[in-house]
Amino acid sequence: MLLLLIPLADAGRDVSVTWQEARVEDVQLAAHGVEVIVEVRDICSFEIQNLWYFELYSESDRPCSDWRPLTAEEPERRLMAEPARTARPIRGPVVAGQRHSMTATVTTPAALAGSTVEARFESATLVLDGQDLGAALVLADLQREDAPSLSLALDGRMVDEPDAVGLRWQVSNRKELVDAYALSLDAQAFPLVAEEWRCAALSAIEPSEYLILSEPGLLAGYAVATCDDAAKAQGPALCTAAAGELTNATVVAAEATRAWVEPVLDRCGADFTNAARAHVTRHYAVAIGRGDLGDAARLVEIWAAEMGEEWTAEATTQVDGLIRDQIPARFDWALRNGATAQAQELFDTYAGVLGPEWTAKAEERLK
Repeated sequence: MLLLLIPLADAGRDVSVTWQEARVEDVQLAAHGVEVIVEVRDICSFEIQNLWYFELYSESDRPCSDWRPLTAEEPERRLMAEPARTARPIRGPVVAGQRHSMTATVTTPAALAGSTVEARFESATLVLDGQDLGAALVLADLQREDAPSLSLALDGRMVDEPDAVGLRWQVSNRKELVDAYALSLDAQAFPLVAEEWRCAALSAIEPSEYLILSEPGLLAGYAVATCDDAAKAQGPALCTAAAGELTNATVVAAEATRAWVEPVLDRCGADFTNAARAHVTRHYAVAIGRGDLGDAARLVEIWAAEMGEEWTAEATTQVDGLIRDQIPARFDWALRNGATAQAQELFDTYAGVLGPEWTAKAEERLK
């Protein structure tokens, strides 16, 4: 009879996972991202109903599994709690199948506050993708925020569960657990991989996303300075944007557009060249027609590569001839009428074409 009563004494039991405790075992920086080794164990609440004496004993926040590697999907395991007031462990149910979701929130620098990076599982290793981290760094750079290192807040929870439990983390030198693990990337090792992360981001992410954040000229130079793959990825889109800007641009605005696309000009194709030729042809004819030889000369000089050798040679001959024919008379008129500033501007602009003899005489007259 006594043997029959023993099971009744412990017959009413309820053991369930309320949250999980996690600890970081190792962090490694690599070209493909940050690898984090995490271990986890279940923390349970339970109660025991002694059916014979109608007594109830309950306890919460009690470890009920061994430490194990944190994986995307929880392995099958039996919950096993060791209460303070019982002589033997409490055997709970066999559980399995829950899935983890992990994110890292970027906490510094200021421009990145609130940015999140999804973490993926590779076997028992948690990986923060270098491309995602690189995108955060590029964002900081384009907003002119210094980012010599990154601080991340690692957070996690169960998914696909109606009452999903969260992870709480052990941290060194603290007894209490925290809801998010502060992961600070080593300041000395970080720069060694940060450029590779930036390169990966610029090589893969749509240029339009960065153009929203940055002046095209800054992005073009930044992409070239980062890596060749970034220039290959960002260059064509920048060239397309530049070609569109040339459609209705003034001479000065077009020069500015060419200046910002300059770092990736070798990535530009026929669309940019055709837009440039249309712009130069239109404005060159206007400049010649109204005698604006300064604009005509600038167009010939700046757009020589796009216009080709034959057109450039013919235009140079035409402009130089017009300068020799017209500028000396304009210079004389300006001096006779007291327009010294205008005369000085003509001298500064055209002296190189008019030759040393005219230059020496004009310089004397300007004194």
